[in-house]
Parts: sequence; structure tokens; C-alpha cells
Amino acid sequence: MGRSPLDRRWTICPAGGIDKIQSFVSLFAGAKLKIAAITDFAKSDAKKLDQLRKAKIVDAPNLLTFAGVLGKEEADVEDIFDVDTYVELLNESFLLTGANVLTSDKLTAHCVTTSRQLKQAELAFRLLSPDASEFDHYTPAEWLIRTPDFLSKPSGSMMRTLANAEKVILALNSVLPA
Repeated sequence: MGRSPLDRRWTICPAGGIDKIQSFVSLFAGAKLKIAAITDFAKSDAKKLDQLRKAKIVDAPNLLTFAGVLGKEEADVEDIFDVDTYVELLNESFLLTGANVLTSDKLTAHCVTTSRQLKQAELAFRLLSPDASEFDHYTPAEWLIRTPDFLSKPSGSMMRTLANAEKVILALNSVLPA
């Protein structure tokens, strides 16, 4: 789509969150690999992030957060998506219909303590009718893999989503040696 790609030298290995980075990275300790990590971040994770940096399990410049890259106080990988695109993704991937269809207003209406879209979606799904699907964050990812054309829609919301994705890619690529 004419945007910066993730450098081919990267191998992506999901570690499972900030609490699991140290254990996961220690598996590769003797391999002398160039490792970077990008993780979700909530304000309550500040101490964990600081401890990871002090332990030098990953070089400090290579330990990134979605919040830091996206310029937010808190953020998950889901926050790469512009809110309108994320709502559309949730509606499509969970096959929401009728009164269960989410809007950006419905997503943010009841969760005022955080701007993290993942937490907003968890709460919004709890408020849907009992016949609606149960929320999980794997369903949208799986649906996107099967429906990549979703990302080709020429809307302003999608352009903001792609720009955010490119920010993350550029941040990761920037920690590789030239």
C-alpha cells in the first residue's frame, strides 16, 4: 500500500504481554540475537516496565510500548486502529447485528477510566444482549488474516489506522543496525 514494511530481518514471536517478556527473552539468551520487544502498556505497568529496563533483559532502546510509539498514555496493539475502523472490525469479525452493532460512541460510552480500546470493547461486549458473541481479542486478528482486503478501504479512519501501523513498523525498524 505504498507504506514502510517491517524489515525482513525481524522474526515475530508473540510473548504474551509485559509480564512474560523476561521469561520469553531468557529462552534466547545464549543465541546472541538482536531482540526488541513491543508491548501493551497501562499506567499500572510503569513499575514492571522500569524493572525490565533495569534488568537489561532487552536493551532499553529496544523495549518499546504501543503507548510510547503512538504517543498515548496507555495503549494496546488494538490502539493501532482508529476507533471507527476498530468498531467496524469488531462488528465484522463478531458478526454483530441489530441492537448489538457497535458504534464509536457505544464503544467509549461506559468506559471512561481508560482510552484503551481493548478495555472499552471488553466492557461494551458485556453490555450487549446475551445472544451476542463473547469478546476475545483473538477473533478480530484471525478475521483480519482471513480478510486482508478490509485494510484496503479508502476511508479517513483507515488511513489513520495505516499511519499508526507504519509508526509501529518504523519504530521497530529503527532499532535494527543499519
